[in-house]
Amino acid sequence: MQRSLKPLLRWLGLGWCLTAFPSLAAPLITITAPVDGTILSAPATFDIRASVAGGGNNVTQVEFLNGTNSLGIDPNNPYRITVNNLAGGTYVLWAILTDNLGGQSSNSVTLIVNELPTDPHIADQPVDHTG
Repeated sequence: MQRSLKPLLRWLGLGWCLTAFPSLAAPLITITAPVDGTILSAPATFDIRASVAGGGNNVTQVEFLNGTNSLGIDPNNPYRITVNNLAGGTYVLWAILTDNLGGQSSNSVTLIVNELPTDPHIADQPVDHTG
């Protein structure tokens, strides 16, 4: 696995292998939608989309998370998952890539979902149309 291979190569004095054989590095993943800081209204339904670049290894899966809760896994490019009816709050969404050597990379964005006003008195107020 990549996480144990890098320290071993460095300990053996073979750290140069990490640059000579870039395939030891996992590809990088980037969440492309929603962008960091997006603000939506509840209940929010949207796709999380991610793109992959670099590394010489094959991507075996991308897992999407809301905080530490898995939203699902997509093994196929384009990597995406749909989130349905997200309530109001601030969320950190993650995409975690795993490659065929067990290496991982991750990326996150913060999303804000605003609750719509629920004041029952708003509907009872008279509307002045006299201008």
